[in-house]
Amino acid sequence: MASTTANKVGHIERTAAEPRDKASHLTSWIWVAFHSHLSQSLFTVVLRKIDEVNDQVRLFHLEIPLDGPQLRFLPGQWLDVYCPGVPKAGGFTITSPPSKARPSSSSVADRAVSDKDPRPNKDNDEEKPAAKSPGYLELAVQNSPANPPAAWLWQGEEKGMAKPTKDTIIDRELRVRVGGSFVWPPPGINVHTLRRVVFVAGGVGINPLISMASSLVPPLPFEVKFLYSTKDPLRTTAQSGLGAESKDETRDASRILFLDRLVKIFGGDGETEEARSGKLKGQLKLFLTGGGTQGRREEKSAIEVGESSKVTFLGRRMGVSDVEEAVGEPAERRFAVVYVCGVPNMTDTFVEKLRSKDGLDMEAHRVLCEKWW
Repeated sequence: MASTTANKVGHIERTAAEPRDKASHLTSWIWVAFHSHLSQSLFTVVLRKIDEVNDQVRLFHLEIPLDGPQLRFLPGQWLDVYCPGVPKAGGFTITSPPSKARPSSSSVADRAVSDKDPRPNKDNDEEKPAAKSPGYLELAVQNSPANPPAAWLWQGEEKGMAKPTKDTIIDRELRVRVGGSFVWPPPGINVHTLRRVVFVAGGVGINPLISMASSLVPPLPFEVKFLYSTKDPLRTTAQSGLGAESKDETRDASRILFLDRLVKIFGGDGETEEARSGKLKGQLKLFLTGGGTQGRREEKSAIEVGESSKVTFLGRRMGVSDVEEAVGEPAERRFAVVYVCGVPNMTDTFVEKLRSKDGLDMEAHRVLCEKWW
């Protein structure tokens, strides 16, 4: 589930054949028995934080209670999400890596000390056990008024009803269940035999792929190529001057979903070594479409990310040739795997090119895609 759409077919019906926790493998001919097992397979999480990336996407931080069961998932999987008062579940991809779902320990010495006595009290610290912080899940959800679960998360209600505020949904409990087969590591492939991994993301199709990329821990036996195509965040504002009106253009990288994380993973084009270096061996290639890049098909420029990094981008759509270049020569394709997630036409075109005899002729199990439509 790379995004939330207003499809007539609901999420549960659309993904009925996908693997899930216990409940998906049970027969439902006795409703009571099914309902009992269903409850056992659902986890309770608490909505703790909401961050707005832009006017179309928000990040939701779901805390996993320390006194509850441990929730496990693979990078790329999604959640069936049951919101209070909404009878049907929504499907939203987990954008955080599995490591974030585990409780983390922090020593007392790491805690903030008072201004009066900034020196840590080592004697007392040694006597106190490490404190545990709850694990969490993160979801990136589009503004989709026609989708009831997404509308609830975006604080939207039907006409004539009051719209809830952030204060009314923060700290509310949600029920969730893990599902999906678009995962890392690639099923049936030994990752130690890989030489190249290519992620191809279009728009919110980045959601499962950012979880996968964030979960990779070096050293790795392969290099990683990440191709990301998304809307140009260029803003044009009118500026009034002395008897004349001018336009001010700004390109805000913080409005590009997960670009800051990708820079931390792959590095940027900054002047310092710290800005240039990432944790993985590989490359990020960014494509910005529409907005300020419209009509300038081959524009190549840079966008500032944070205080010290910047990323070069191409002001055009990602093409088949870009994916072909990332995958490499025929000899390299035998040891590669490609993940594609984007809008329907883009996904179908790229997957066909990668798998077909007239295209790159890659083995089908080496080209993975997710379709949520």
